[in-house]
Amino acid sequence: MKPGMFAEGVISSQSDQKQQLLIPRSAVLWTGSRSIVFVDVSTAETPAFEAREVVLGKRAGNEYVIESGLNAGEHMITDRTFKVDAAA
Repeated sequence: MKPGMFAEGVISSQSDQKQQLLIPRSAVLWTGSRSIVFVDVSTAETPAFEAREVVLGKRAGNEYVIESGLNAGEHMITDRTFKVDAAA
């Protein structure tokens, strides 16, 4: 390899744990000792978001593992969480 060249690779990991839920770092609002995400609880008539406390696990690059507080398939705000918090 020379500087500036590109390469492709495959990374694999073996773990005894179940599949883990990852969310972007930008989705988390830190309020001292708590970590908050805003989950979409909108209805057809009314847009709404719920502030939900989550327990973060290890950081994986620009993402965090979610230990509890969020389920797979739930939609959330992934950017500008401070702005949403300020508007609330």
